[in-house]
Amino acid sequence: MTLDKVTYRRRAGADAWAKASIVGGEGADCAPALNPLSEGDSLTGLGARGARTLARCRGASVCVSREFGDGLVGAAVGAFGGVPGGVSGASGGVVSGASGGSPRRYRYPPRAIAQVTVRPGTRAAASLSASLDGGFGGGAHGMRMASDELGRGGSAALGLGAQALFAVGERALVAGWASSDGGDWGVAATAPPRGASPGWGVVVGRDADAGTAGEGGGGGAIREGPRPGALRCEAFARLGERSGRANARAVTAGVVATRDPGTGRWDAALAFKTRWTIRA
Repeated sequence: MTLDKVTYRRRAGADAWAKASIVGGEGADCAPALNPLSEGDSLTGLGARGARTLARCRGASVCVSREFGDGLVGAAVGAFGGVPGGVSGASGGVVSGASGGSPRRYRYPPRAIAQVTVRPGTRAAASLSASLDGGFGGGAHGMRMASDELGRGGSAALGLGAQALFAVGERALVAGWASSDGGDWGVAATAPPRGASPGWGVVVGRDADAGTAGEGGGGGAIREGPRPGALRCEAFARLGERSGRANARAVTAGVVATRDPGTGRWDAALAFKTRWTIRA
């Protein structure tokens, strides 16, 4: 048995919130991720994590958010302690120790994030975010080492991201995202099941964290993912309706195609996922 998340949230005025996570903090706890899919409704997680700028905010965190103009504009800032234990490379980084000692490896480096979200109406939303990786508490030397190491082997020290989400028709959602933090991008369209009508989804994008699907808070049907930076396409059907039932089953089945960034070769695979929801 593992403890995934402990979060405390408190209202700070009519339109503001303060949040603190001792364990399991995520970027979506700080600011809206604008994802059209959840991890359980996609085959690989692409389209469920949004821009890498926000998605790689992990660990113990403190966040503050506020809305302006009756929800038209939202602003959020937060600091995340990171998740130790990663390896240097596309899925992690090296950050200097706080006391100038040996560098410490992180799967997700410590990160500060700021995001502004605009909601022009009830059927659309867009956001801009900026993140900074660094050895918080390590002084100028620590921040410089973080910038050098992360710039060579992992997350950029400064990352910028943009996301947008639109409702189309009665139940379809279309989203797009891009990030300078690893160069990820994507476009997704999906609709949930409704009654006897199956749902569907189509996602195309480049996931800088493709090789880490299913690790540390992510959850994909394909555990051994493609190399980071691979172009990926997936199309799937979503069967089963979970809402309004005490016990329900959701099934996602489709095709995932991946282009290896080194060889340019395309590989395709059939993928299947089932998920049970049991309520007492």
